Amino acid sequence: MNPVAETKSVAKARAAALVFIFITVVVDVLALGIIIPVLPKLVEGFLGGDTARAAEIFGLFGTVWALMQFIFSPVLGALSDRFGRRPVILSSCSTPAFATAGMRPRPG
Repeated sequence: MNPVAETKSVAKARAAALVFIFITVVVDVLALGIIIPVLPKLVEGFLGGDTARAAEIFGLFGTVWALMQFIFSPVLGALSDRFGRRPVILSSCSTPAFATAGMRPRPG
């Protein structure tokens, strides 16, 4: 294979990887953007209108989310160093999807 064709092949692979990562980030941010405006009233509804307690739980939600990001970002980085970026991203996206599908309403 000549060097020019090899360079184009590498450029196509990098562009495909960039598109894959971009789509993954967009889906992740979209999910967060959908839940953040709804969550305060949802929590308040679960607590029977207790706004003060709902604010505490919403703050706890944000704190736990940030703590999990702090703890598991290095873990995912190490996993991506070992197994590659694509398998780690695919498993990170597919695991919640399968969990959500498992929680679908069931008859009876």
